[in-house]
Amino acid sequence: MPRFWISLLPAALLVLAPVPGLTASPSPVDQRAGVEPLQTASGRTVGRSDAGDRKSIVLTIYQHGQALVREQRLVGLEQGRNRLALLDVSPQLRPETLQLRGEAGLDVHAQRLERDVLTRQALLDAHLGREVELRRDDGAGGDIVVDGVLRSAAGGEAVVELEDGVEVVGPQSQWRIRFPQLPPGLRAEPGLVVDLRAEQPGRQGLELIYLTGGLGWQADYVLELDDEHLDLMAWASLDNSAGLAFEQASVRLVAGDPSRRGEQPLARSLMAESDGLQGASEGNYRMYTLPQPVDIGAAQRSQLPLFRLDRIPLEREYRLRGAAWGAAPGVQAPPVTVHVRFRNADGDADRAFPAGTARVYQRDTHGEPLFLGEDAVVATPPGGTVELSVGTAFDVTAQRQQTDFRRLGARAEEQAWSIALRNTLERPVSVRVMEQVPGDWSLLDSSHEPERKPAGQGLQWQVDVPAGETVELDYRVEIRR
Repeated sequence: MPRFWISLLPAALLVLAPVPGLTASPSPVDQRAGVEPLQTASGRTVGRSDAGDRKSIVLTIYQHGQALVREQRLVGLEQGRNRLALLDVSPQLRPETLQLRGEAGLDVHAQRLERDVLTRQALLDAHLGREVELRRDDGAGGDIVVDGVLRSAAGGEAVVELEDGVEVVGPQSQWRIRFPQLPPGLRAEPGLVVDLRAEQPGRQGLELIYLTGGLGWQADYVLELDDEHLDLMAWASLDNSAGLAFEQASVRLVAGDPSRRGEQPLARSLMAESDGLQGASEGNYRMYTLPQPVDIGAAQRSQLPLFRLDRIPLEREYRLRGAAWGAAPGVQAPPVTVHVRFRNADGDADRAFPAGTARVYQRDTHGEPLFLGEDAVVATPPGGTVELSVGTAFDVTAQRQQTDFRRLGARAEEQAWSIALRNTLERPVSVRVMEQVPGDWSLLDSSHEPERKPAGQGLQWQVDVPAGETVELDYRVEIRR
């Protein structure tokens, strides 16, 4: 059955540069076994190239749902004018970003991405107002055939006008619709159609470079803590919603968020190869190259290892947040949160940490893992510090109570607070107490020396709490609003 192609996008003029390393052969256009050339409605031959022609594919994937695709194919061309249908390209290809390069002299006169895929609704829409046949089983091995005109096709439900009435044919109807022919422009798969002129015939190398949506990645980290160290496994989580599977693709992962205006220069700068998973620096970006080609299925989320770090020294900090906001009767029990910090260095090999999500675990006294929590990892340069909040402490608790509140006038007041910190662990801990204080304030009294912070950052203390003990922090403050 012939296939038909229609233009959906304006033509663009492009001159193709040679692609080194691919050798042409004198075989005629599309003479592979089992491959039939396509034809237009006017009978013009359309060369066809699919994934079977692909010799290599490289995916440079960004963190926010877009990727740079570079693939090399061997395609059959005739000398002179050709219309070439490049199948098995991403349906979310951005045509304005397309670059084509050939090993021999080629001139491109037009290129267009055609997405009109053959579906029931597309067939119905193409036959509105035209004659169709309705068929159904007559119960004796034959068909009952009725002629009619298709008048409506909303939501896949066909309304057919007959000589003696109207028949509504839905997807579950006993009637079948037979169409007289396949309409031009409808195909089983989307494709990129290129009008070009070739200087020589035969199968020759063609390189495609384009940006596509629907393909992105993020970093996911799994951390296991002990009292002083952590083990870390970094994963690249790939999401493919582009509508195309990529087989045996060389994958490079870019950490960073390119601006829309800067995509093309960045894309060209990243075509240089990097040296593996060490995280090669490319200006303000970081690139990780996976060591082996991978298969990325359509509509698939897959995880691939980035790197592993063991026995990283960590700092653990407990924090308590409170606020001196007017009169507050009663006893409060705010949570004490746990935070860990570590430097992202492994000996002499510092690594950048791409932005992502960390899940943190720790083993209990019986050796069983416990999930402590998860937190976002901000993009961190080599040698920087990663800080994570890992949930609420169970063995370190606090109580806050306002012990005095006095009005000093219409716009001034005095407050006194007592904060009890209890540590039931078998080791001492240090708790950072952070109190927000509104307005213009002066500290009148404090049981512990506060840390000096710039104005507007409130009050902070670093309070040491011995194992199995409770320590009280008392302070008095005058507030002017």
